[in-house]
Amino acid sequence: MKDITERLNDYRECSRHIWNTYFRFLKEGDSLFWSVEEELFNQMVLSQISEPPVRLRPTWRNKEPIPYLRIVPTSHCGSPVMINRVGDGGYWDDPVNMVNPEEVDLRFLEFFDFAAPQGYRDWKHYRARIQRFTTQKHLEGRDLLIDASYVNVFYTGE
Repeated sequence: MKDITERLNDYRECSRHIWNTYFRFLKEGDSLFWSVEEELFNQMVLSQISEPPVRLRPTWRNKEPIPYLRIVPTSHCGSPVMINRVGDGGYWDDPVNMVNPEEVDLRFLEFFDFAAPQGYRDWKHYRARIQRFTTQKHLEGRDLLIDASYVNVFYTGE
């Protein structure tokens, strides 16, 4: 596995700067920005690891993770997370709120922020799909949010 954390951090910084500085004030800026964000991701991240372009946002529901981008929590004592309720996209309040790198396999979905559609965005969280959770099998297949400062991102080459 190749550590590409800095590559994702660069993309995150570029994307949020462009949104916050130029697009958030535009009429329909939200819908205009998605194609820009997608191109940034494809060029700044995927082309640099020789992967083909992807569609980032057909919709946020039923979205598939990027299987070769693995999100790994950095703390072996547990990293705080918010796990989505089953069948509801708006609530991140599952009682399980910590993960260890040894017990989970998380795959990248997107950067996430609780901002209003035209609000300031920090992209503070990674949104990831739980592929494996050895101590909480019932959570496999659900999405979680984890602060970007608590993870490393690896290209698995799968």
